[in-house]
Amino acid sequence: MLRILLLFVFLYTSSIACGGGFWPEDYQFRFLHKRDFAFANITGDLTSSRVYNDIIYDYNKKIKKRNLQEWYKEFKGNYTKKQIEDFIYKNKNLAMIKNKQISDYINFINYQKPYVSSWKSYYAKFGYEGKKIDLSKVPNMVNEALLKVDKVNSKYLKLRYFFIALRLAHYNNLDNTLQIYEKYKYLLKNSNSIVKDWIQGLYAGILIKNNDIVKGVYEFTKLFDENRVNWHLAYYNFKYIKTDKQWKKLLSMAKNKEEIIKFYTIRALNIKANVLEEIKNIANENINSKYFDLLLFRVLLNSQEFFDIPMPSYYETTKRFKNYKPYIKYLKSVKRKNMYMVDLSLAYFNFYENDYTQSKRYLKKAYSEVSGDDIHELNALKYIIYLNSLTKIDEKVENEIGTRLNKLILQPCNKNSLHK
Repeated sequence: MLRILLLFVFLYTSSIACGGGFWPEDYQFRFLHKRDFAFANITGDLTSSRVYNDIIYDYNKKIKKRNLQEWYKEFKGNYTKKQIEDFIYKNKNLAMIKNKQISDYINFINYQKPYVSSWKSYYAKFGYEGKKIDLSKVPNMVNEALLKVDKVNSKYLKLRYFFIALRLAHYNNLDNTLQIYEKYKYLLKNSNSIVKDWIQGLYAGILIKNNDIVKGVYEFTKLFDENRVNWHLAYYNFKYIKTDKQWKKLLSMAKNKEEIIKFYTIRALNIKANVLEEIKNIANENINSKYFDLLLFRVLLNSQEFFDIPMPSYYETTKRFKNYKPYIKYLKSVKRKNMYMVDLSLAYFNFYENDYTQSKRYLKKAYSEVSGDDIHELNALKYIIYLNSLTKIDEKVENEIGTRLNKLILQPCNKNSLHK
């Protein structure tokens, strides 16, 4: 009954609000707002090619935007972002650039591009833009970039040349890669550039390539923060921790509880992880940690497959739902400063388990704790509970369904909404 009503809601909203085409994902409902945590808003197996490609696509969009913003500042506003995009990404109109050091840098970037490509061996054999590249030139190219670090005036260009040299050395397996990092890492101090995050990722990768596995993974975990542009690398390189001995060594490297919590959180992102146990591990370190909220939100987000409407030829006709009683049992005992995510989860989990009295009880608690636009996700659950309570639909009930729904969709489509 509930899923039939949800399909009715979809058909209704698609005609007056933000509905899409008739594809399988159009029959999925997610009634939650996005959260500003790494991996928070991503459902499914993070190792699947679909999920990974989506993450990389979004990452490339974000870094391009950030990169253009940084270059706009370096150009001191003398060019538009469209012009800068032509310079940096399209290698066009370079004659317009009046700063010779920046012009030289862009030319060097274009020159070294095929040498850091995964196709570099192919380019060496068959050519790049009509000419074979000579991989034996890489050491000299690295030295040239490092000489530029010492010669250019701009601190920003110094950092960029450091990154280029380190990447060239790392991608071409030069023996002096770590020495380059150690000598020039002083440039990272007090920098808030995205280049700093890129260099951190390179450094961690260099350690792993040099068989310093645990330290490399540890350095990757430093990127696990929503404010770091390449936060995804923390999870995708955590796979190198394969033994209990390595795990214990990683724990011993933690400088504080926050780092230990990060380790538990990243481990919990694995599709085979016992997420509830990792949530408990985090609670033992700091019950008020934001990563407690992150993992619980991901459980809640993934749980909303409960509302998916099976469609012939796309989904199995019989759906199996997870048992949320262990979560309910644990969360009922939790006491923390901000209880909103706990009570929101309990409201949904009790609903899944058909305990509507408890669901409404925790929903009421969540209303007293909510702030900002998150109240919309509470209103959505309240509406779902109402739909679920219906035993028959006549004209009067149908009008009431529409009236209540209109109150939910009075505002324009919210970009922070995850529901479809």
